[in-house]
Amino acid sequence: MQTGQIGQAGPPGAAPEAHEHGGSVQDYFRQVRREVAALVPMTARRILDVGCGEGMLGRYLLERGADEVVGIEMHAEAAEHAAGHLSSVLVGDVETLPLPFELGSFDCLILADVIEHLRDPQAALARLARLVAPSGVVVASIPNVRHYSVLHMMVEGGWTYQPCGILDRTHLRFFTLREMGALFESAGLRVQTVSANADTAYDQVKREFEGKPKIDLSFGRLSLRELTRAEAADLFVVQYLLVARPAPRVA
Repeated sequence: MQTGQIGQAGPPGAAPEAHEHGGSVQDYFRQVRREVAALVPMTARRILDVGCGEGMLGRYLLERGADEVVGIEMHAEAAEHAAGHLSSVLVGDVETLPLPFELGSFDCLILADVIEHLRDPQAALARLARLVAPSGVVVASIPNVRHYSVLHMMVEGGWTYQPCGILDRTHLRFFTLREMGALFESAGLRVQTVSANADTAYDQVKREFEGKPKIDLSFGRLSLRELTRAEAADLFVVQYLLVARPAPRVA
């Protein structure tokens, strides 16, 4: 069985593809997030963008053809900028903010790098999901705490928060892909598709699979044996992107 050795460099999950606070705070609020936009159906006319930052993503969606993009942002300065780009903006904490919307009134709910910042993600997601039409979608991006850099750090006895990445010091909750699915299910949503922002270190690992169904991998003193391709790939995902739909309501 082939064993690959992966080196450790930089903060956990701080790969070039990671979007959490990749530069200054201002840069973070100004991201368009085109990979998120690509998951929003072209048919979505009314969109709710939670954690909208300065509204760059929403502005892009409006330019693309959406009729209305409503933003929610707790940082007042970012929300002020967003008001110039979006149809309307609510300022406040989405977990406590009154939501003056009818149930099922949005075609798409966006939660890009939001869920990991919430005190009670299940309650917040369930509350927001009720605002999505039965034919609508929820698009979310969530960091993957099973990334090899976090596992390596834990083996060495650490859990050190960073200015950016998976262990961003502002993150309150942490998820594996399995727990992301469980969270959505508990909120009355069914995950339809899963994609990922992956660490470029996985390119080396993919070559190890040539002609083999399973491989072993080592990260410093941590060794994992007989990993399938899917199991190995999961270790190099910085962030998962999920598209979900409301589960059929029981009459």
